[in-house]
Amino acid sequence: MYDSIRLMVGGLAVAKASPLGLLSQEMVMRNYVAYRQGDCQAFEALVAHYGYLAFEKAFRLFHRLGDEARDLAQELLCEVVEVLKKPLPSGSKNLTFWVNVALDRKVREYLTQDSVGTYRENRLLKKLVAVRLELESLGRAPTHPELAQALGVDEVTLERLLYLEEANRILSLSAPHPETGTRLEEMVAVEFEDELEEALEKARLGLKPEELSTLDRFLAGEEVDQGALDALAATLKARMVA
Repeated sequence: MYDSIRLMVGGLAVAKASPLGLLSQEMVMRNYVAYRQGDCQAFEALVAHYGYLAFEKAFRLFHRLGDEARDLAQELLCEVVEVLKKPLPSGSKNLTFWVNVALDRKVREYLTQDSVGTYRENRLLKKLVAVRLELESLGRAPTHPELAQALGVDEVTLERLLYLEEANRILSLSAPHPETGTRLEEMVAVEFEDELEEALEKARLGLKPEELSTLDRFLAGEEVDQGALDALAATLKARMVA
């Protein structure tokens, strides 16, 4: 139970299907330190560990990409290698977070590389913002079918628009500042990086306040009610397959 929660919090959704080769968070960092000191076996262990995550992300899109999902999987595996070659940002100890960021960015770039925003798509993206705000006025987040109906598009087109919207946000942070040349994502991550990582991970998990409290106490090694842990595990599993 406890190791499963730690793996899910680490973002390794594929662990539920094939735990072989996956490392604990502690072993990830031990292998990373050993690799940075020249241990080739530690590097291979990290590639195998994050390789599961790369292939899971690619083949979740098999319904859309078909055989091209294999190509994407290979590109994501190469991206894992590139991330491992770079030193972690100063003070950061969360390698999984940065691997996830890089893989998600690569997926979005792959899905939008054929036409990064046609005229029609750019108009739909502007309309999407207005439609989302209008539907949110009902007091809840709109569903994908509701968004698609309001935009007058099918759900496949909506999925592409959502990926494109997110890709635009990510790529805009990768762009250099016009005056200093510093990447914007580096500027916003300099000061409170550890706090930012933690906040982003919790936001990605989509946990309720009471679930966040349970998670914080669990990760801090405090005694937690078994029923609360069971509920947390169920929520994390549901988020992973959503």
